[in-house]
Amino acid sequence: MRISAGTFRWGGLLSFLLLSASVWASFQPKQPLSRKLRHIARLYMAYGEYNKAEGYLLRALQSSRSDNASESETAVCMIDLATLYSYQDRLAESEELFWRGLDAQQKALGSDHPYAAHTLRNLTAVYIRQHRLDRAAETLEWAFDIILKHHTPDNRILTPFYIDQAVLLTRMGVWDEAEAIFLDMLERVCADFGQNHLYTAQVRKGLAELYLETGQYSLAGEQIEQVLAIQQSIYGQTHRMLLDSYLLGAKICRLQGNLRQMQAYFDKALSAVLPSGDLIVTARLYEQINQIRSAEFIAAAVKNDIPAESAG
Repeated sequence: MRISAGTFRWGGLLSFLLLSASVWASFQPKQPLSRKLRHIARLYMAYGEYNKAEGYLLRALQSSRSDNASESETAVCMIDLATLYSYQDRLAESEELFWRGLDAQQKALGSDHPYAAHTLRNLTAVYIRQHRLDRAAETLEWAFDIILKHHTPDNRILTPFYIDQAVLLTRMGVWDEAEAIFLDMLERVCADFGQNHLYTAQVRKGLAELYLETGQYSLAGEQIEQVLAIQQSIYGQTHRMLLDSYLLGAKICRLQGNLRQMQAYFDKALSAVLPSGDLIVTARLYEQINQIRSAEFIAAAVKNDIPAESAG
């Protein structure tokens, strides 16, 4: 199975920004310092500046405790930090903080508050990236149980929940059902946000990963091209937020035998990372590039026994 962390990173980031800090204002008559620090951190997170964001979030969490802020404020500080750790692939730390944040959140707002459902969605993403699919299914079911107490199944608020469900089904090999959900959500998101929205790119990226998983490389390539067109129009071609999409494009080209385009994607991925001077991210990127180039990558695709267009 080759679903990248990017699907959840984009999904989590979009939901993270849409569910902005302003919704917590009703619980805070005066804006605490921790909330101001979180606002700054979220801006850095939105542009992939994770190291800078971490410093502000750690200060926010410390401030929420030392200033005797409300439990809901401390909870959201932990959840924001857990989200950041998930973006940094620090999954064990992210999991622990999500559970602590969820506990504080439910104590402050109630066990069935809709915010808890969104926290459980993010925790689901962590479990999927840890390949703990049973746990992921449990947390996502719990998230659905909570959100459906507040909204009907056809409410647009459930869109990210259905997208997460499609991603999980893809990882579980339930491809037909996953594709049906993705296509339904793509139609919904295009109607709500338009063809050129980042939310639309998120759904298309999920479809690209599904088609890659099922050996439908031409369809996967069509989807990733549309994803990159949207992302590049917003961020430019060398932004770090495009890294996962470039790597996904490289995987598709590798399995199609299009090595020239694969290298072009690698070059763009490197151009998005090298200027930052982040040695850890750079080392991880080279490791991913070498893995995609390897014979083992092709062997893993063939092992799935899926009728593929070409594994070149």
